[in-house]
Amino acid sequence: MSFLLLLSLAAPLQSLEQSRLTVLERGAGWQLLFDGETTSGWRGYGRVGFPDEGWAVEDGCLHLRAAGGGGDLVSEATFEDFELELEWKIAAGGNSGVKYRVLERAGQGAIGPEFQVLGPEAREAADALHATGSLYAVFPAQGAPLPVEAGFNRARIVVHSGRVEHWLNGRLAVQALVGSDEWEARRKQSKFAGVGDFGTERGHVLFQDHGDEVWFRDVRIRDLSALAAREVALYDGASLAGWRMHGDARYVPEPGGILGESSSGAHSFLVTERKLGDFVLEVDVKAEKPGNAGIQVRSHARPDGSVHGCQIEIDPSPRAWSGGLYDEARRGWLQGLQENPAGRAAFRPGEWNRFRIECIGPWIRTWVNGVPVTDYFDAMDLSGFVGLQVHGGWNTRVRWHGMRLWDLGTRGWQSADPPAVGVFGSTRTVGGSTSSTRTAVADVLDGLTEFTARVLFRHGSGRPAVALHPEGRLWTPPIQRGLAPLYPHRAGGWTLNDEPFGISEGWRELTIFNYGSRVAVDLDGKRLAEIRDALPLVGAVLSIAVHDGPLEFARVELLGEAR
Repeated sequence: MSFLLLLSLAAPLQSLEQSRLTVLERGAGWQLLFDGETTSGWRGYGRVGFPDEGWAVEDGCLHLRAAGGGGDLVSEATFEDFELELEWKIAAGGNSGVKYRVLERAGQGAIGPEFQVLGPEAREAADALHATGSLYAVFPAQGAPLPVEAGFNRARIVVHSGRVEHWLNGRLAVQALVGSDEWEARRKQSKFAGVGDFGTERGHVLFQDHGDEVWFRDVRIRDLSALAAREVALYDGASLAGWRMHGDARYVPEPGGILGESSSGAHSFLVTERKLGDFVLEVDVKAEKPGNAGIQVRSHARPDGSVHGCQIEIDPSPRAWSGGLYDEARRGWLQGLQENPAGRAAFRPGEWNRFRIECIGPWIRTWVNGVPVTDYFDAMDLSGFVGLQVHGGWNTRVRWHGMRLWDLGTRGWQSADPPAVGVFGSTRTVGGSTSSTRTAVADVLDGLTEFTARVLFRHGSGRPAVALHPEGRLWTPPIQRGLAPLYPHRAGGWTLNDEPFGISEGWRELTIFNYGSRVAVDLDGKRLAEIRDALPLVGAVLSIAVHDGPLEFARVELLGEAR
């Protein structure tokens, strides 16, 4: 069977190492602004063509040589509302910048808001208005000077509905509102006093040539103004029309949003009548009491009215797990914040906090005040309602304001034929004793590159092993007890050994997520193993084998595209 024949579920096969974007990232609207290999999409400011005399593509980077005379480099495309992420490195003491919304005007230098880039020991770093991460000369970097690595640093620039954010290595450096009184006052006190349209128009992205050596890589952008999504109005600003209640907490419509307040010992939920699959949700949250709350995504109600499904935690307690992923009334915690100190520090009790939630296929991610929190694969529910949870007890009071949701469609499972099972035997003699082994092996799917697969199978008293390996390479199912459950296989790809499965006579559901360098495996909804540094494969085969036991299949499915 061929993955390519299953209703064109995947994007055209290409080298993941070259694209560095998974099919899920592309589905979420991300595109490479620099492909890591060519100069495509870039040219000199005010010039035709790429300035080879100063800039070069080297080791996956756009590299500006010191005093190379290349001049500023601009994207051929222009952007209005966007998220831009990149990594940069600069020589010690060096000076450069990333400008955006740059308008190209004859006889005029490149002008636009600038994310300041400085190297270690740069003399300008002491001035917050010119420090790394500042909106150069206009808005100072908060907490400047922010730590700058000698190697590559991570920058994130967000321009959305007039809001501007600069992030440096996961820390918020600048927040501003284009055209606000503060914006105009600061602009008029700066060197841009005579530029009335400073930062207000659609424009180019620009890498600055300030004469110092600098490198840019992993440059990706999401054009929010061109995102293929429909914005859904969840709240009409005055009533709870389009919502329904589960429980007896108090939910009150108010200007800008909804107030929720606990009134008994039971958990309560205000949920949308509309069901959603893939989406991006932004909402401002304010927890005014120490009791926790949450935001349900892709959730459902049972006949008795109880709600179950994935919940994004709102946690003003000292534990501080806001933004974590919890499965309400089902599996419990899927991803907490035990190993995410930056995430735990992001939420501010008693203040407004911006939550961003993205559900793209099996990929669930959250940010709290711009700080990444949840990053998890889960395919138990692909669609459902959005809900506002008030935790049981008398100690919760929370407001959800400024809700904006973009609907990216809904995905479904596509069936493939259950595989034929081959049985192989072997005999060996050890110490004069002869033993026989029979191994049932099935190539479940082939032609795989990036995918989520769901397999319903039965293995009886045998213990299965699972592998993803290049097509045409002989794979012998290993017995490797005691090793990490998921490990690289000698033929390429990876192997999940037999130890996590145990013995079972019933039907079991195996779910496998394989995107780029990330692999995760669930059994009956429980995470068995996960790695984030797997070698990406193109056209691979998914195999299952069982020693000394039967192997049967009832269902094999692949997750399709959003529609």
